[in-house]
Amino acid sequence: MSKEKQYLTTRIVRSAAQQAFSSASKQAMKDHGYIIVVEDGNVVKKFSNGNIEVIEEIEKTKVSLTLD
Repeated sequence: MSKEKQYLTTRIVRSAAQQAFSSASKQAMKDHGYIIVVEDGNVVKKFSNGNIEVIEEIEKTKVSLTLD
């Protein structure tokens, strides 16, 4: 009985990464009561009670970034 090779696709990697980040975010919220995220051009602290505190606004730059 042979198994077929399953190829690692971008879709599979993206899905696994999203699930991992979601799980880690929920665990961090449970353990610490807050998480720090980037939202709408700001670094914000989201608390488990629903409050949001803006930590810092992210500067907008006109630099083009190319990733290889």
